[in-house]
Amino acid sequence: MNLKIELEQELVNHLLPFWLNKTKDEINGGFMGQINYLNEINTNAPKAAILNFRILWTFSAAYNFKPNPEYLRSAEQSFLYIKEHFIDHEYGGTFWLLDKDGESINDRKQAYALSFAMYGLSEYYKASGDEMAKDLAVQLFHDIENHFYDTENQGYIEALARNWDPLEDMRLSDKDMNAPFTMNTHLHILEAYTNLYRIWPNSDLAKALNNLLFIHRDRIMDDKTHHLELFFNRKWESQNQVISYGHDIEAAWLMLEATKALNDTEIIKEFETILIKISKVTMEKGIHEDGSILYEGNPSGVMDTDRHWWPQFEAMVGFMNAYEITEDEAYLKVVKGLWKFTKSHLKHESGEWWWRVNEEYLPNVSDDLVGPWKGPYHNSRGMMEVIRILSATHTN
Repeated sequence: MNLKIELEQELVNHLLPFWLNKTKDEINGGFMGQINYLNEINTNAPKAAILNFRILWTFSAAYNFKPNPEYLRSAEQSFLYIKEHFIDHEYGGTFWLLDKDGESINDRKQAYALSFAMYGLSEYYKASGDEMAKDLAVQLFHDIENHFYDTENQGYIEALARNWDPLEDMRLSDKDMNAPFTMNTHLHILEAYTNLYRIWPNSDLAKALNNLLFIHRDRIMDDKTHHLELFFNRKWESQNQVISYGHDIEAAWLMLEATKALNDTEIIKEFETILIKISKVTMEKGIHEDGSILYEGNPSGVMDTDRHWWPQFEAMVGFMNAYEITEDEAYLKVVKGLWKFTKSHLKHESGEWWWRVNEEYLPNVSDDLVGPWKGPYHNSRGMMEVIRILSATHTN
């Protein structure tokens, strides 16, 4: 297996062409909100913030990875739509959900969504040099710090109303607990601040990014098990014992990326050690003998044996980082096993990926190929990151 060549071909010849050719909304602008497993487009589907912000990041990152003008044109199409329709020009922040015509139908302010908007806008600035994108990303940073940061308890709350008033129900999705602090939101604020810092090395941003690193180390990660807790009250008391293997390994490499952006040698070394510890635990408890990473567990063992598309790619990146640090071939073997499983069982004929398969490797046909939570970000980023590390380490 020449992993680098296979991933490059998959990214350039299959995944990105699907999003280029199938998802643009030429009538209403922006991108389609839903495509089902039969590859059928729902032209009336609403347009979700997370999907659109991830599309912006993907095409911008794809152009920065391989400067194809078509990628930049698609990133610009995404940026212009987001700027016009998703940015709340009255109160600041971003809307959560629009109808097919671009009118807001859910105007709540979710910190998670603002983070992904910042993540995409920062990447688009790197691709285009458009100062408006950078300005909007910086404004979103101030919105998050001014409205979502709980200075007393030193954490970021989940959600607020459009005018920044409190909400009783702050859940990111129906399957989440209604908790004021969550691992997921803190992780993606960290990710967004890292990308913004690369284009705007501001001292306040550096301070916030450092703080987020230590929130993850001291509050979110259990230093005995090296798993990340998922839901917390305002006093940082964990509210359940669910383990998300994909989020563990994703957090490991995103924390390390933040330290690299800050360019602090001492902190880099510390979080390299953390990444290795998380990688070892994930390899032991989350990697199945068929090469895949399982979905969720608890202290007693595996709870959910489905293989979702996104943890496979996040695990590939996390274990590639472990290989780059240690040169231990065991980590590279895991990466190749993850890719072998993914291309064998998760690849959809359209060029996108099934959301998940069960223990018998059968897909759930009720899941969409494209939807509010199903975009091109995890798999495209996973492939680009693994290719980058393979090139840096001169590994096939």
